[in-house]
Amino acid sequence: MAEEGCYLSHRSVIERQARLGAPFMVLEDDVVFASPSVSLIDGFMKSGQAHDWDLIFTDVIFPDANGMLNLFRLRQSLRPGEVRVLDLAARGFAGTSAYIVMPKAAAMLAEQLNAPALESVPFDMAVRRLIYDKVLRACVLFPFPTSVGETAQASQIQDTAASTADLLWNTFRQMVWIGADRAAVEGVLRQIDERHVDAPARDLGIVLSAMASRSYVPK
Repeated sequence: MAEEGCYLSHRSVIERQARLGAPFMVLEDDVVFASPSVSLIDGFMKSGQAHDWDLIFTDVIFPDANGMLNLFRLRQSLRPGEVRVLDLAARGFAGTSAYIVMPKAAAMLAEQLNAPALESVPFDMAVRRLIYDKVLRACVLFPFPTSVGETAQASQIQDTAASTADLLWNTFRQMVWIGADRAAVEGVLRQIDERHVDAPARDLGIVLSAMASRSYVPK
């Protein structure tokens, strides 16, 4: 029922805003901004690049370890203030917590979201299907200009498989966004280590950590 409510809520906002003919941003209630977030988003929207896309995400989930490692290494390589635009068409991703809908795509997106085939799946999966099928062109700005707040994390520190996945994904999002603050995630990282990491996984983590560091040079 919660997934259905989320779908209807997003679709309602898109249908209403599509009539206005201007870009608009859709935010879920646990989204947070950092001091540079608005200027970063505004600067991109005023650039010529924005018009190349139908949807512009300011934060997504990259759920697999390889995607996280690549993204973390990219974050390490960026200069202060540098932003990359990542095409989502060929990337495994999830989540629709924060995204901008461009006017040229709004009405079409609203129409697509009324299709019975999409109404039967969670909203983020419906949008992802439209992106993978090349109905929509979508990107995400990186480092992410937005992230999820502590309230999202607090509800996920429990011992269930689903909540553990959410906890890991959201912690990573907080580590690589524009407002990343190591002190803010230290406590959660400590709890993850204590509750969810066994000795062999910890050994692997040391190797992967070395590969993610700035000092690592691939052969």
